[in-house]
This record gives sequence, structure tokens and C-alpha cells, in this order.
Amino acid sequence: MINLFHKKLFRRFFWTYILVLMLPVLIIGIFSIQYNTSVMKQNSRESRKESTLRTAKLLDREFSELQEIAIQIGQDQDIRKVMFENDTVEWEYARWRALSQLLKINAAKKYPDEIMVYFSRTKEFLNASSYYDIDLFYQRYPLDQFDKEEFLNWIEHQDGSYTHVSTHDGKLHYLLYTRGIPILGGTSQGVVLMMIDWEKIASMFSNDMLSSERSIESIIGFDGQILYRSENSFREETSVFLQNQVFRKGERSYEEYINGTKYLVTTELSAEFPVIYVTAGAFRDLLFGVRTLWLNLFVALFFCLLFGGLLIFFFSRYNFRPIYNLFEYAESGDRKKQSHAYDGLSQVVDRLENLFDQNQKLEQSLEQQLPSMRYSFVNNLLEGLYPDGEDLSSLEDLYQVSFESDLFAVVILSIDDLSEFAGNNDEKSLNLIHFAATNVFNEVMSDIASVLKTTKRKRASYILCFHNDVLDPRA
Repeated sequence: MINLFHKKLFRRFFWTYILVLMLPVLIIGIFSIQYNTSVMKQNSRESRKESTLRTAKLLDREFSELQEIAIQIGQDQDIRKVMFENDTVEWEYARWRALSQLLKINAAKKYPDEIMVYFSRTKEFLNASSYYDIDLFYQRYPLDQFDKEEFLNWIEHQDGSYTHVSTHDGKLHYLLYTRGIPILGGTSQGVVLMMIDWEKIASMFSNDMLSSERSIESIIGFDGQILYRSENSFREETSVFLQNQVFRKGERSYEEYINGTKYLVTTELSAEFPVIYVTAGAFRDLLFGVRTLWLNLFVALFFCLLFGGLLIFFFSRYNFRPIYNLFEYAESGDRKKQSHAYDGLSQVVDRLENLFDQNQKLEQSLEQQLPSMRYSFVNNLLEGLYPDGEDLSSLEDLYQVSFESDLFAVVILSIDDLSEFAGNNDEKSLNLIHFAATNVFNEVMSDIASVLKTTKRKRASYILCFHNDVLDPRA
């Protein structure tokens, strides 16, 4: 049975192997994750910059085409005649010719949903199919931001600007581009309007690794107006964040908390127009690969602990077994267990063998000297050589002297004449007599008393310490 010390030692073996197994995995795993996180962040920043730059160039090109279409419309002679022709017949003829020309332009368009021309002289709108007044315009585009009179006044005083308009209670969103048709020596009487659905703008933003339901894309004017934003960014906090981008011109990439979520924000100034293109992606999407690395690390640790723990247990027992055998042999001193302890720890076992041999010789020597030492102890005890009050119990245990009771008897054997004994060696004869007498006393008195002998010259004294049962009157 392994004692407590052995169990503690075995547990140290086991946990040491566990740490040796786990530490390299943890250190390498954490270092790899930190390194990959840093690399992925840097790569994402560069990728986002390039993506936003591509988007900005694409949108600039599309917006430039809008300008070119507006210039083309403004240079059309029939459209210009509608603005200032006073002859009714010529005006009507130019009016329908302008309708035909706008029909051709609309047929060739790719980007805007609808191209219209507003004539302030007649307060009419011309599209690819017909002329209509403000009431019909509002039936098609019921703008939330303006009433009819405000809208007419607004477009008459805008030139080359972009704005955001929404319709149907905010369900549909458009980027409205307006450009006045210039006239030399006079005030413009016409405005080109282009309605661009936000869904077409959304398709121009790059779908990269950060695109998700948390990504934010936006176009912001230098006046702080949000001209376009992705569908998932319609929150008050997001609006404040986007409007603040006007004050952060030049910061192409930075980190920002939006609605409690950390984002990587990338901005790009338009090279052609007074707008800022903004894209932001949540770091939780950016670091999806890092989360996968963390998951893989935990899975690896789990399997290391599961399968490695079993191997560690067996290896711990295998490597602990020689130590256990050594302790068992050292504690028991059983030579039968020597061969088990000798495996793997032979030098230690040899030292133990030497200690056991020395200890055995010492025990044998003490056993041989015990009668003499007992005799000396008893003799000193009888002669009162030990001081009063000294604790003699340890000496009694050492010399195997036991006084069971306080009832003693002393028998003194003294022989003055040894002439009757054969031989001339009196000392030898005396020792023989004492030996015989001692045996007789031990044989006769062993049942009732312990016999202790002491000799001095030719006299032998026998102390009889009677057993406790002798004192019992029923004995």
C-alpha cells in the first residue's frame, strides 16, 4: 500500500508531465495566435485601404459619367430652346424634340435609375416618356425631406450637388444629383436631375472579408450630409459617427467603437467630388480566423489532456515504479524485494545494502553485549549509582529489564571454599557455579518472578521481581 508520501511524490510526477505537455502547446499556440492576429490586422488594413480606394475610383468614374450626361443634356439645342424660345410653334417643336433626345439618352444609361430635366420657366419635368408637373413627380417620388414648393425652390438654387432623398416613409433611398444648364449672359432656366437607387451604389462597394451584417459603407458630403449608407447602419450612434468623418479628413485607417463594437474604419477622399467614402468592418469578423485558431488551440489542449493524460499516467507509474520499489525495500528491509528495487536504481540499492549490513552487524554486536550491559545496568542500579529522580525507563527498555511490581526478594549466594571442586582454577569453578545457579533460578522462578543477577567477587546476588499475578490473593 503506497503511503501518503508516495502518493504525493506520484502526483508530482503526474503534474510535472502534464505541465511539460501543456506548456509547449500553450506557448507556441499563444505566440502563433498573437503573431497571426497582428499579421491579419495589418493585412486587413492594407486590404481595406486598397478595397476602399478601388470603390472610390469606381464611384468617381460613375459620378463623372453623370456629369458628362448632364453636360450632354445641357448642350442639346432642343432642350435649350425649351428654356428660352418665345415662339409657341418653335417651342412646341423643340419640346417634343427634347423628349425624343432624352429618350435616347435614357436608353443608353447604365447607372442612374432615371434622368429628368426640370424647366423653371414652365415648372415642368421632362423624363424619357413625357412631361409632367410637380404633382405627378410627387406621385412617383413622394419625397420625405421636402414638400412640393420647397423641392422646387431647392432644385432651382442647386448646381452640381449631391443629396440624399428618401421616399415612401424612408423605405426607398436615392442619391439625387442636380446640375444646372448654363446659359451665357443669363440665369439658368433648367436643371438636370438624376435619381440613383442606393441598391446600385451598394453593389459598387467591394465585398471583402469584412463584409457582413455588421459592416458599414457610406458616402458623406463635406457638409456632413450622409449621401449613402449601407442598410445595417441606420442607427443614431452610427449617424453621429459617419457625420464626424468630415472632421477626420486624411485619416485613412483607424480603429473606432461604434454601438459598443470595435470597427476597423477606412476612409478615402474623392479625387473628383467633395465627398468622402467610408467603409468600416467589425473586428469580430476580421478576427474570425483568429477565433478559429483559438478554438483549434483549445481542441488541441483538450485532446492532449484526454489522450496525453492517459499516456502521462502510465509513464508516471512506469517511471515512479523504481522509486516506489526502492522506498518499499528501504522501509521493509526485506531482501526478497531487493531485486525489484535494484532495477534502475542499483547504486542507491547498493548503498542501502551497505547500510543494512552495517545495521545488522551493529544489532548482532548489541545482542552479544546485551547480557553484559544488562548486568552492568542492574549492578549500577543496585549500588545506587544513578541519581534520584532520573528517568530510567528508556534504559530499562534498552536493556530489556522489566520491573512489573514493587514486590522484590534478594537471594545472595556466597561461596568461600572451592576446594571441593575439581581443578585448581577457582575463578572458572566459581563462574560455573554461578551459571548453574542462575539457570536453576530462571527455571524454578520464571513463572512467578523475573530474575536479575549481579556478582561481586565470590558473591552472587539474585533479585527476584515478582509478577503482578503473584500479588493477587486469588492466584
